[in-house]
Amino acid sequence: MKKIISLTTLVAWLSGAGFTNDATARVTTGTAGLVTAQPLGISGSALADGIQAVQQSRGTRADSVNLFDVADQLEGGKGHGAMFEQQVARQYGKMGRRVAFTKAGNVGIDLRVFPGNGQPMTFVQVKATQNAINSAEESLLDGLAFAGKQANRPKELLSSRIAFEGRIPADQFDQLVKAGMLKSDGTPTEQLVSRVADKAAKEAAGTGESAARLHEALSDARKLLPKFKVLPGPSAYPELIQVTKQSASAARQAAAYLGADAAKPIGQVVKEANMINALGKTLMVAGAVAGPFQIYEGVHEIREGELVEGSGNLAGGTANTGASAAMLGGRMVLGTSLLAAGAGIDGGIDLYKGIKTTNSTRIAMGGVKCAAAGTMTAGLATGQPVIVIVGGAVYVGVVVGDTIIQLHDAEERRIVDASKLYFSRTGTATLAPSQYLGIGLSKTDETALQELSASNAQ
Repeated sequence: MKKIISLTTLVAWLSGAGFTNDATARVTTGTAGLVTAQPLGISGSALADGIQAVQQSRGTRADSVNLFDVADQLEGGKGHGAMFEQQVARQYGKMGRRVAFTKAGNVGIDLRVFPGNGQPMTFVQVKATQNAINSAEESLLDGLAFAGKQANRPKELLSSRIAFEGRIPADQFDQLVKAGMLKSDGTPTEQLVSRVADKAAKEAAGTGESAARLHEALSDARKLLPKFKVLPGPSAYPELIQVTKQSASAARQAAAYLGADAAKPIGQVVKEANMINALGKTLMVAGAVAGPFQIYEGVHEIREGELVEGSGNLAGGTANTGASAAMLGGRMVLGTSLLAAGAGIDGGIDLYKGIKTTNSTRIAMGGVKCAAAGTMTAGLATGQPVIVIVGGAVYVGVVVGDTIIQLHDAEERRIVDASKLYFSRTGTATLAPSQYLGIGLSKTDETALQELSASNAQ
């Protein structure tokens, strides 16, 4: 049985492990539980934020999470709203205010912000629609619905014993101030008060809990609305949408990569997501180093009539280059699969060459590359990023060493090929150094030719 890691333990572990910064993990418990963990690294941060946003919007503090479910929720129509609630809660936290999320499905209020810094208990409705005026009107309507829930609540609001605030995206707040709908302190102008009061009267004539609450508050609406405020949240609407997409993508990628089709402990999920982040960088380097050179080798070998070796290197190089591009684009599963395929082909060609030429070094390199490919494939199949990282790291090391050797071999071939091309016009070409001196080769090339001739004579 896997050990379940609590959110408090998770944030403490992240702090102790150095994954978080100074203002990282502020944790409170009970119904006012709010976890702020940033940043854990690109993938981990986006994933942790998405998990917390979905859980908070549902009013749950479950320690296990289904990543596919998190991705689905964030990609849905209310995903960015859940992310905005989380951002606003953190915004109040930075002001030194303690925050509690209301129960899922609560009408009128998303957050309760406890008294502090000279401010009364504040009830907050978070709205982030595409339209600025709609965001403001919806938040103020919810404020009226909140007031109508209890008979004494309008008096408490009018006497400032409690307060109501709407929070909307920062760019929308600026638009409404410029349009004369909001004052700079967030108080609605008479124009906005009239719009919302008229809208409340229409909606109060309907049915349902919200309509009933609006009906109760309708007589005090024009007195209550000027007491409410609509203030900017910490991000603009386009930024909010982008952040939500990043968290959804992180959850989707982690789910696909880790095989998270069932609930997993959050601590394990976030830790593995950070491993994936490191893995992507490692494997991207491997593909970028191995791929282009394999393609070059393949073209050269085909020209020399070595069709088996050339075709294999072309296929392996294409796979490795594609793997690097996929990693760069965040396609972790595709990138790892391509790299494992490329490593397997690369290793197979080395084994073929080694056996063909009785080169024990080449055979050993081929064996290690094939083993690394198998390790990456096994890690991918079982959803174990640590295993994939080990296979990828081994392959990177072998590829770097192999590339250095092959670059040296390629440089020797380049010198010989260039010289043979020159002498093919004047007579039979040999490797005798005297034939190549004085024909315009650089001193480095002439030295290399002499060394090459000496090694061939042995």
